[in-house]
Amino acid sequence: MKPILIKIGPATIYSWGVMFVLAFAIGFVIAIREGKRKNIPQEEVTNLALYLLVGGLVFARLIFAIFNAPLFYLNDPWRIFMIWEGGLAFHGALLGGILAGYLFSRVSKIPLGKLADLVTPSLALGLAIGRIGCFLGGHCEGVATNLPWAVNFPGLVGRRHPTQLYELVLDLGVFIFLWARRDKIKFDGHLFLVYLILYSFVRMFVEIFRDSQALFGPVTYAQGISALIIVGASLIIRRHTKVSAQVSSQASH
Repeated sequence: MKPILIKIGPATIYSWGVMFVLAFAIGFVIAIREGKRKNIPQEEVTNLALYLLVGGLVFARLIFAIFNAPLFYLNDPWRIFMIWEGGLAFHGALLGGILAGYLFSRVSKIPLGKLADLVTPSLALGLAIGRIGCFLGGHCEGVATNLPWAVNFPGLVGRRHPTQLYELVLDLGVFIFLWARRDKIKFDGHLFLVYLILYSFVRMFVEIFRDSQALFGPVTYAQGISALIIVGASLIIRRHTKVSAQVSSQASH
């Protein structure tokens, strides 16, 4: 683990923070490219990125603090602003991003679904890069195991599953799949919904090996939320597909 990349006097550069900035920068470049393809001005893409950055960070940090260490942050509330130390919840970022995207869609008059599809490749790749930061920082570790590739995490007893790397590989696979199919969407928001489903399956699988808080029995909070997302996104896709089929049938008559 290498949570601190550089330390010069009082200045400390954390590996997680560097990976976060790198993920955002690469994601922004991809979004600009996708914006050109979708005839969305670069200025609008830049403004959207700022909305998503603020909304995603605020909710990711709040959800993490509430569900992981509420007493810690209540005793030291200023520490909640130190996001460079790590500690963001993906589902919180997702919620904050959706709310911020909805607000921006109302301001810009660009359909929310179109905006969601625009940022989906960036989101998929950005999350993969972010998991490198989690690994270097020693966050989101797995349960103990004797497998040959198990890793010693600082401050923890026993060798553990490198679940950050498991998700990194799977997230890259999701990104490649979505990138190849981004021209084959059937309606605005379709690509984003497919991403939600794929990532939720990835997260449910990785949670099997991750040292996470249980919701009930062996099921973790992340698995429970992921299951709800899969059901919800699948129902929306099914509804749109059914409506499209009805429209096509009426048009043929």
